[in-house]
This record gives sequence, C-alpha cells and structure tokens, in this order.
Amino acid sequence: MGNNLIYIFRLIVIIFITSISTAAISQEIEVPDLASGILYASAETAYKNKEYKKAFAYFDKIANNDPKNILYSNMAGISALNISNYKAAIDHLERGINNLEGMADNQKNLATMYRNHSIALSHDKQPKKAISAAEEAMKGNKEIFRKDNEETAVDLRVLAIANHGSGDPDKAFKLFKNALEILDDKKLRDLPKVQILRTGIINDINNMGYTLEGPAQDFLYLELAKSALLKKDYNEAIKNLDLTIAVNDNVPLYYDLRANTHFRLNNMTYAVKDFMFAVDRS
Repeated sequence: MGNNLIYIFRLIVIIFITSISTAAISQEIEVPDLASGILYASAETAYKNKEYKKAFAYFDKIANNDPKNILYSNMAGISALNISNYKAAIDHLERGINNLEGMADNQKNLATMYRNHSIALSHDKQPKKAISAAEEAMKGNKEIFRKDNEETAVDLRVLAIANHGSGDPDKAFKLFKNALEILDDKKLRDLPKVQILRTGIINDINNMGYTLEGPAQDFLYLELAKSALLKKDYNEAIKNLDLTIAVNDNVPLYYDLRANTHFRLNNMTYAVKDFMFAVDRS
C-alpha cells in the first residue's frame, strides 16, 4: 500500500484567507452499510469526481470505524477540508498525525498531514496551532528535499496564512515574498503547477485585508507583471510595470523589463526610451 499512500496523500487545496463557516454536512448523505474496502472504493471515486460531501460522509464512517488506519484518517481530513468542515478536518488529521509520528518511512506523508492540519486550523481561527503545524510541515519537507523547491513555497504559503491569522501581516508578507522568490527559479517558473501556485500566492497577498505600501506594493505589482509575462500577456505586463515604476521609479530592472516587453509588442519608441532610463539609473 506504500505507493498508493504516497499518491493519495498528494493534495492541491485552494487556500483562502477569508474563513468560511463550518457546517456538519455528513448527515446529509446516507452512507450504505458496506464493508470498509468497498466503501473506501466508493469514497475514492466520489473524491476523484469532486463529490466532496459524499466522499467525506463515506471516509468519515470508515475512519471512525478504523481509527488506527492512517489512510482513512487522511482522506476523511482532506475531504472535510474541501467542504469547509474544518473541525472535522482537524479531528481526523490530528488522529492521523498521532498514528503516523514515530513510524519509519512516513516523513513525507506526515509533512503533508501537518500542512493540511495547519490549513484547517487557520480557517478555524486557531493561529498559534496553525503556525506550529506549518512549521512542522516545513521542517519535515526540508529533511526530505534538502533544498528549496515548489514544496518549500507551498509550506511558506501555508505558514504565511497562519501568521496573517495571528495578526502579523508584515511577517505574512515576508513569507509570501520568500515563496515567490523560490518560484522565480528558472528551473521552476515555467512549470504549469508553479504558475498556478504563483497566482494563488499573489491572490493571497491581495486578499490580506490591508493596503500594501512602499516596497510591498512595489513588489506585488512586479510579481503581477512577471505572471503576465509568463503567460505572454504583454499588455497586462506593461500595465503592471507602469504601476511598479509609479511606486518606485529608481530601479533599473523595472525599466529594463518594460523595455523588453515593449520590444515584444513592437513598440520600439517606448522600448528605446525605457532602455535609456535603465542605463541612466544604473
């Protein structure tokens, strides 16, 4: 079951800064009285089909019937996350973490469960516990990968959200910024999953609920421009580079990027002008 465990533990969760109210949803689904193996197969099919209410109801039953089964606890937890039932997600993921800790060859799965646990805790407005869980996830993944990659960026994103929930938006912004800097690596930035992650982080920054000023605003506009460039949306890139330069007009790189973007649009007059601005500020 090892390979299946690793496969099923992988989860892409859309992370929202705004909390959504929890509802006890499992009662809405009638769970058939089937053997655990058959019920698990039905639950897995429901999850793959994004029928998350049904998946949670089924996984919840088999996880409660077999509380030592780590896979059942994890799937019940992430299904609960997908229907915003954060208290249920916390309960199942805590049970899975307790059963996983100390087991050999389960470091990756444990790090993933800590990450999802942190997301649930953030939504449930338990920021201190969310920070602790996110830090455990990051520590585990650092021991596995030994270097920064997209997993590190995801962990930083989760930790940033937890810090924002604790009332520290400045630290949250620094963590988001660190995540985006990792994703700027030339080996990562063109990967579709990395572009999706970048967009998610930028949206998180936009949704933090306070006005970014000075360098923070400067950085955000620049990241929006970079995302547009990766999508080859050069007009959108120009718009965000204009905003970047409006905030800070003393950085040669900004003019250089805008010059190259104008060049791609065949706006030669503007391209030459920005190249000259870049040289003047070097």
